[in-house]
Amino acid sequence: MELTIIDGNPPNSGWSYGVTRFLQEAAKDSELSTEAYKISDIRTEEHNKKDGVVDLTKLNVPDLVIPYDISLETHGQWPDILEWMENNGAVVVSSKESLLRSLNKITMGDALIRNNVPHPRFLNIDTPSGNPTDIRHDYKNIVQEIGAPFVVKTAYGARGDGVRKVDNINEFSTVLSTLGGDENNPLLVQKFIPTSMGKDVRAMVIGDNVAFSMLRKAKDPDEFRSNFSLGGTVTPYTLSQEEKNIAVNATKAIGLDYSGVDLLFSKQGLIVCEVNESPGFKGMEQAYPEMNIGKKILYHCIQVAQMKDGPV
Repeated sequence: MELTIIDGNPPNSGWSYGVTRFLQEAAKDSELSTEAYKISDIRTEEHNKKDGVVDLTKLNVPDLVIPYDISLETHGQWPDILEWMENNGAVVVSSKESLLRSLNKITMGDALIRNNVPHPRFLNIDTPSGNPTDIRHDYKNIVQEIGAPFVVKTAYGARGDGVRKVDNINEFSTVLSTLGGDENNPLLVQKFIPTSMGKDVRAMVIGDNVAFSMLRKAKDPDEFRSNFSLGGTVTPYTLSQEEKNIAVNATKAIGLDYSGVDLLFSKQGLIVCEVNESPGFKGMEQAYPEMNIGKKILYHCIQVAQMKDGPV
C-alpha cells in the first residue's frame, strides 16, 4: 500500500510528534511505501507564489493519505491539497470535510447538538468593537442566555490556546481585547461547567471503539483548563459503556475516523466539550506506556482505506 502523511506543523520545524510516531511504525512494515510532506512544502494553483518543494499535481497519488496536526495557519492551502488527493482516487483519513468541521468549534458544536450529543450550550458573538456600550450589552445578553461565569473561545485553536474563563464584565472586556476575534477566527462563548473545574476526561476514539481514556487534572487549583500540554497530569480512567458511546457518537457526528474527545463532568454525567481531529499522543502514552497508540491509529487508517477500496 502507498501511504502519504501530510503534516501541518509549521515550516522550519521538525515533524509533529504524532507524525513521527506514524513514520516510525510505517518504517517497520515492508508492505507500506511511505512518503511524508509538510503542507508548507506543497504548492497549489491557489498558492503558486508560496515557496515549496513540489507542485501538488506532481505528487504521486497514494492509496491512503493521513493528514495530521492541521491548523488555522495552514487553513488556506490544506483543503485544496486533500480535495485534489480525494478527487484523484486517494482515501483521506480523516476526510477534508470532517477536518473542516472539527477544526471550527462553532461548526463542531452545531454538529454535536444536531446529532443529540450532550454538549454545553454556546453562543456565537459578533466581532468585538471595543465600544464599552457594546461590551456591556453583549455581556448582559450572554449572562441572560447561559449564565456566568462562562468560557470565551476562538473558533480555531488547539491545546487550550484561545480559551479563557470569564467571571465578570471587566474580565470579559479584557478577554475580548486579548483574543480579538474576526471573520477569519470568530469568537464564541460556552457555558462553564463548574463541576469540571480543572479536570476532564480525554477519550481516544478509534473507529467504533474507545481505545484508551485518561483523566486529566490541572496542577494549579485556579486553572480551569486541564490540557496535558499546559502541564496537566494524566492517569488512566475507565469509562462506562454509556460514556464510551457518547465519545464514539461525538466522533461520528463530526465524521472523523479517529479522534480525541474531551469530556466534562456535569451534574447530568459526562458531556462532550470538544472533538479533536489530531489528538496528541504524549499524554495518552504517559497514561498507557505499554500501549502503541501510533500503531493502533495507523493500522485503523489502513483498514479504512482497504474497506473503501478493497484489499490493496
